[in-house]
Amino acid sequence: MLKRLRLKFTLSSMLAVCIVFFALVAGIVLTYRHITLDGIDRMLSMIAENGGRLPPTPPPPGGGAPDGRVPPASGEPQLTPETPYETRFFAVWEDTDERQMDYIAAVTGEDAVEFYRRASASGKTKGFTGQYRFLRGENEDGTFFVFLDCTRQLRSIRSLTRVSAAVTLAAMLATLALVWLLSGRAIEPTVRGIERQKRFITDASHEIKTPLTVIRSYADVMCMEDPENEWARGIQKESGRLTHLVSNLVLLSRWDEEAPVVESRTFDLSRALWDALTPYQNLAEAKGKRLEAEIEEGLTLAGDESAVQTAFATLLENAVQYSLPESVIAFSARRQNRRVEVRLSNRCALPEGLDPNRLFDRFYCADGSRSRDTGGSGIGLSIAKAILEAHHGTIGATRPDDQTILFTVRLPEK
Repeated sequence: MLKRLRLKFTLSSMLAVCIVFFALVAGIVLTYRHITLDGIDRMLSMIAENGGRLPPTPPPPGGGAPDGRVPPASGEPQLTPETPYETRFFAVWEDTDERQMDYIAAVTGEDAVEFYRRASASGKTKGFTGQYRFLRGENEDGTFFVFLDCTRQLRSIRSLTRVSAAVTLAAMLATLALVWLLSGRAIEPTVRGIERQKRFITDASHEIKTPLTVIRSYADVMCMEDPENEWARGIQKESGRLTHLVSNLVLLSRWDEEAPVVESRTFDLSRALWDALTPYQNLAEAKGKRLEAEIEEGLTLAGDESAVQTAFATLLENAVQYSLPESVIAFSARRQNRRVEVRLSNRCALPEGLDPNRLFDRFYCADGSRSRDTGGSGIGLSIAKAILEAHHGTIGATRPDDQTILFTVRLPEK
């Protein structure tokens, strides 16, 4: 249980860290991409407004910038004497063979026409075709498309994405290691509390057993001397319930430990299930019910055979005890996806809207008065769940309909 608690703490912490890291990296990459594409679109707009050519970049006047830059108009990209050499683009006009190829050498006239066809077929005014960003423009010569080579910018975006992903992964692995190392210290108070609780249950149980045995012995003697004594019979019954409850608390405390399976060996699960089931077939018949079983042969499991039988006996006992009169109890066990799946269903009267998984809560009774009459304490299913989880299995309950409950157990087959 402590290992599961530490694991849950680590996973919840890492989930929060992953969300923050992902949001941070996604924000950086998307912001950089937006800024880059905005700059590209501004350059395309300026070229389109200039009829498919770059505006002239004359040397600055005497009062201009010393590095040769021409101050741009508001919202336009800054032009320098190097811009014509850095900007690779071409333009193609609609329904003509006119092309503007002065600023690119890697694209032939035929290639330019093919790029134009792709851009025109897309139906968009701007977008990408390969590594070229295009923009649709119009002037007195007609409609045309301007294509700007964005290889360098796209490579920059991809590089930023890869580097950010690698750095994020390394940071997450480092965070995972730190969280795992520090989680032990973080849950230390909880661990101490659980250990004290277990120690208290064990010590109190040993202290309570002796006076309970004496009380029950006195009640037995009183019943022998006076069989009609209702008070003695009540003491005998309640002391028996309390003794059973104390034993179950000790058993539950043991199976909640980190490694409760002392002797683990591979055993025939099919045979163990038949052994656990057979007594309850007779009990079900005595109560006017029918227990039908279908168990696949050759199922195996590694663990404590006696404890596993106890877990399934608890499930069967609850089914026989609380199922509706003349109902059929269906028990099946089969191999499925390298695991053993055991299903137990029966008709019963559960309160409307009840989550059936609450039945595994300690001391929870769906019908308190009936459980008291039958001697139930509300921890039998908790013990069964603890035993099955200690064998790396799972158990859950569902309600196929209002009067049916289905328990499903999955165990790793050896």
